[in-house]
Amino acid sequence: MSILIRNASEVVTPLKGKRASTPEESRELQVQKNCSILVEDGKIEDTDAGDRTSGSSQVIDASGCTVLPGFIDPHTHMIFYGSRTDEFYSRIAGMTYSKILQQGGGITRTARETQMADRNGLFSQTMKRVWDSISHGATTIEIKSGYSIDLAGELKMLDVMDMIEATGNINVVKTFLGLHFTPPGTDASTFTDRVISEFLPRLSGRAQFADVFCDAGAFGTDDSYRFLDAARKLGFKPKAHVDEIGNIGAIQALNGIGLASADHILKSSVDQLQLLSRSGGIGVVLPITSYLLDPADMPNIKKFEDARLPVAIGTDTSPATYCPDMLFAIYLSVRFCGFSIEQAINSATINAARALSEDTKGAVEKGYDADLIILDTPSYKDIPYKFGTGIVRDVISSGRLVRKNGVNIPHA
Repeated sequence: MSILIRNASEVVTPLKGKRASTPEESRELQVQKNCSILVEDGKIEDTDAGDRTSGSSQVIDASGCTVLPGFIDPHTHMIFYGSRTDEFYSRIAGMTYSKILQQGGGITRTARETQMADRNGLFSQTMKRVWDSISHGATTIEIKSGYSIDLAGELKMLDVMDMIEATGNINVVKTFLGLHFTPPGTDASTFTDRVISEFLPRLSGRAQFADVFCDAGAFGTDDSYRFLDAARKLGFKPKAHVDEIGNIGAIQALNGIGLASADHILKSSVDQLQLLSRSGGIGVVLPITSYLLDPADMPNIKKFEDARLPVAIGTDTSPATYCPDMLFAIYLSVRFCGFSIEQAINSATINAARALSEDTKGAVEKGYDADLIILDTPSYKDIPYKFGTGIVRDVISSGRLVRKNGVNIPHA
């Protein structure tokens, strides 16, 4: 299929270059006025296509609209069963998360409910969230496993990722979150041994990344390193949740493992972030989680600027922070985290793509994947101002139109 997007008010893309950009480099975008884009066979063929309507099987009039690379959400826990709505109100009333866990809630509740769900039920619930994500401009989402206590549960979650990918509606990057929480009745070290010996060999080849929650009150640096080292030897690329709750020296301890990204990084020091930057890693910030759990503790661009660390923005969609909305994440980054709108767009596109080792996504360039969004507004600078107004008009994912005139179009 060929698609011609005609007469866009603006076509916006990160500056040319294959690597992620530092906060300083991210202050600029390339903007073309009143131009057209030609898509052929799932790839961007021309970004200055003129009015070549002949030969195009589909023509989209983008007059008065802005075209951007599709947003790439580099950190989600999208697959889970059930709801924790009641816990939202319990937290507002002052109940601590520790108390919620003691009463059988929190992550252990999600794990139980996800464990009991069958594949079709889990897929059905998750696809509703995926469509929420698409309607807010995402064309690629990373999805983590980790809401299970045994190998069968992990396999089921990866099966659901395959089912989502097979619909062709969105690009899926799969992550095995092997060390997420310690199941009741065991300890962290024993569970790590089990995951390394039983889970990793069976899951090799099923996911691109392996991840661990290495933080105060979660998994320590020794268990985290053992797991990621074993995963790396089986072909997984390593990621880690670090420094959200406290700073236990996770970046230093895991730096030699070759982290593709370190996510959350709220409590990380500039020196630690410089270490991550020098090793080629990318920082992933999750402003929605900070805003929903503790708005006084938001990421700050100044720290990343001082460290010259490339930064990506994600939603961290989960049962604890349910919000699959990259537009809101961009808004929060600009409103509360000190990002310029240009930095936020670079972080939600090219840098997010590189955090997921995706080399042909995140820009509007010839030869890149045709993952594009058309916003019903004439300038990209309107995004934070209009984020809650349904401005994502059309979405093209791998050359396929999956949202048209504000209506999602399921293909499978």
